[in-house]
Amino acid sequence: MFFLQLDNVIKRRAEEIKKIDERINAIVDRIYQNFSETVGVDIRAYEETQLTADAEMFERKVTLRNQISKLKYQYVSFTVFVISLGCLIYSVKF
Repeated sequence: MFFLQLDNVIKRRAEEIKKIDERINAIVDRIYQNFSETVGVDIRAYEETQLTADAEMFERKVTLRNQISKLKYQYVSFTVFVISLGCLIYSVKF
């Protein structure tokens, strides 16, 4: 019973938020309408495209940082291995 009431409250709030978002978007569209017409760019489409591009760029940067970290770790591991191998060879000779 309680969860059903809670679910209804959440649904109502989500609908209210959606309506407020629509009102905000309408106001923003009116504000930027003259600018959009002057520049010849749909600001809403541009914003969406730019946000998508920014998110993709962020993901690429994270991927590259992860790859760099892995390569650094491999380099250090290999360097330690080479030094250890050199010490082992040196100790076997003498």
